[in-house]
Amino acid sequence: MHGIWLLTYLALWGLVALLILAVVALARQIGLIHRRVGPAGARMERDGPSIGDSVPELQAAGLYGEDVVLGASMGKETLLAFISPGCPSCEGLASALRSLWRSDRKALQVIVVSVSGDEKASRAFAERHDLMGIPFAVSRDVASRYKVGAPPYALLIDKHRNLLAKGVVNHMEHLESLLNAAKVGSPSLEALLTGNYESYSKGVAITRTP
Repeated sequence: MHGIWLLTYLALWGLVALLILAVVALARQIGLIHRRVGPAGARMERDGPSIGDSVPELQAAGLYGEDVVLGASMGKETLLAFISPGCPSCEGLASALRSLWRSDRKALQVIVVSVSGDEKASRAFAERHDLMGIPFAVSRDVASRYKVGAPPYALLIDKHRNLLAKGVVNHMEHLESLLNAAKVGSPSLEALLTGNYESYSKGVAITRTP
């Protein structure tokens, strides 16, 4: 009996070793696939102003009662980031917005817009994520005026108030995709990678291939 138990014991350990090797091999394959797949850009949606359209200039109340001007011509590109204090994805996006503002503010104006309309929650959000130095508007009307859906969402506007790019943004990779796509004349990184995109200006769908 002792011999049978010993063989069973060794067989089980052999099976465990095979399972460990299988898991390691699977993890390696997943890593290779992840490296081969291109970065996921900000997903552009039909909602909101169309690429190339002039964005209206709006005024909204800031966190401390000051006026924040949105869509104004400031001599540089402007990123409008729409968030909501109760949105988990917005919590994750906050550090990316702070980092982008600190590194690119000479060439890029970053403005955060809280669509909740709750000044207390918005102020707590800004303080929690150290966003107090960034222009921060609190308004429910701004999102509806720009026809923006659920946050987190961003609009990239050029210095002439024309929309360069737009999309859902959850982290730094999405924000960078908007900036990079606009530089090469594409509304999103996904459009650049696929080689075509739809332009919704004037209500006409046009397929463009670089």
